[in-house]
Amino acid sequence: MNKVTVAICTGMDQDLSLLFQSLVQTDCEEILVIGTEGRVFAPCDYSNDSRIRTLYAPHPLNAKRNVALREAKGDLIAFVDDDAVVCPSWMQAIRNGFLSEKVGIVTGPSLLPPHATLWQRVAQMAMASSPYSIRRYNPFAEGLVEWHNVIGANFAFRKQALMEAGGCPDQFLAQGDDMAMAHNVAKKGWQVYYSPRACVHHPPHGFCRQVRQIYKFGQAAERLKRAGIYHPKIDRAYFFYVPVLMLFSVSYLVGEAVEWLSRDRSPRGLEQQKNGADVA
Repeated sequence: MNKVTVAICTGMDQDLSLLFQSLVQTDCEEILVIGTEGRVFAPCDYSNDSRIRTLYAPHPLNAKRNVALREAKGDLIAFVDDDAVVCPSWMQAIRNGFLSEKVGIVTGPSLLPPHATLWQRVAQMAMASSPYSIRRYNPFAEGLVEWHNVIGANFAFRKQALMEAGGCPDQFLAQGDDMAMAHNVAKKGWQVYYSPRACVHHPPHGFCRQVRQIYKFGQAAERLKRAGIYHPKIDRAYFFYVPVLMLFSVSYLVGEAVEWLSRDRSPRGLEQQKNGADVA
């Protein structure tokens, strides 16, 4: 059986406790946490798990991914965002995806957690309606997919395949690195496998962060073009995608406003909110 190394590349501003809690329940052989040089990890409840190993690298994400690739002891290396939580079926789905020796990448969707509000789910639909992103944020049928269906928040490589492809390219400091890595691995003849059971839960982001993320996706697309990496041709779906995105964005803003106005701002209400945050 292939050994799995899980790699978490973090800027160290994120609380990793929920992610650790979900990972230590899996049967992965190693958990690498790659932080930023010049900073120190705070102690956590899972520091005594012998599978967890902390490393440091320069701030850019590509540098951290390459350190993880170099240091991983597993035959398979799975990258997970530092604000995600893996589902119970995630690890077994990753292993099953690599049963064929021809598969170099296994990926799965990034879904909202069960407690997400209706407004947050509406906003997520905007992200999930893009022809390029539809498999990233929706559970689709299991099987082989094209390289551009991977998502950097949740993808795993056969270590041999990623090393053959040169790791994470130097020019992709952040956004676009997942597409570049997947493209280069697929170009070497490796297959990409998608499993809806290899899913992670991502917390809902605020409206401003969603807009900023979409803008960064556009920057990444230009960076990919300059590197000679092209997505499939734009189809008619994009003519409908922009107005749909605008509609859902407005809905999200309305939802956040309704939620804010409905909060109890009395001293007792604020104390209850604080206690609830402490428990969470």
